[in-house]
Amino acid sequence: MLNESDRDAETLTGSGQRAHYATDENLAKRQSIFRYVDPSASSGGQPLDRIPMRDGQRVVDVGCGNGMWLSRLLEGQRARWAAGLDSSRGMVESARRTAGPSTALLQADAHALPFLNGAVDGLLAMHMLYHVANLLGALGELRRVLARDGWLLVTTNSAAPSAADRLYRDSVASAAGRDLERIVPALSFNGENGEGDLRRVFGEVTPADHVLGLSVTEPEALFTGLDSVRDVVEATIGQPLNWAEVRTEVVARAEAIIEETGAFRYEHRTVSYICRF
Repeated sequence: MLNESDRDAETLTGSGQRAHYATDENLAKRQSIFRYVDPSASSGGQPLDRIPMRDGQRVVDVGCGNGMWLSRLLEGQRARWAAGLDSSRGMVESARRTAGPSTALLQADAHALPFLNGAVDGLLAMHMLYHVANLLGALGELRRVLARDGWLLVTTNSAAPSAADRLYRDSVASAAGRDLERIVPALSFNGENGEGDLRRVFGEVTPADHVLGLSVTEPEALFTGLDSVRDVVEATIGQPLNWAEVRTEVVARAEAIIEETGAFRYEHRTVSYICRF
């Protein structure tokens, strides 16, 4: 039986991670919460707005998932060419539908990027470095393919729990019948330690904080996010759950708050880093 540390690693970077992202179904469920973004409660702008983009650059989204970030980047049509890659074939197929037929998309590993040294002007690594098995190895690959005057945009989540995280933990703990300190693995690369890790490879690292305020008015929308990580939660706590019971807990707790205040409000905190040689 795996100990807690090994179980977390397997869930984040091993076979558990590969199964979780075999398609974009789980990712799309989590992304659905973005329809409740409250601009008045958000701050720090968008990470993509920080890119020092110049016309005619060659840009690659490493770990592109279903292509959400890549498609946003392409809206300005300033890149000479853009490519997305992901280790999951299912994600690549989803990105193909999102980013369009003119974008190069391929299945590849962040530890062995299929590009020559210095071939890329700009790189995206959006919410993916906590999924690589060898962080320094992956960062070294990103640096290798980056042009000397190029840039890398990295994003990751803050380790500080949000109100939604606490709602999920308490609901799962109730269904599990025991107290739980956490229900998903702690991110090995997060907004609190990411800068130090990046500075081991890049000479210039500039962080920025981004707060996404959300005002959710439908309790079921909150359960959708938790439902997307069923496999992760059960692997982390080491037991199966009655997910109908979990849903009842989430919806009832969220409904009480929505009835009292008009919405379940919380902040999703992200840190971005612009990295250069």
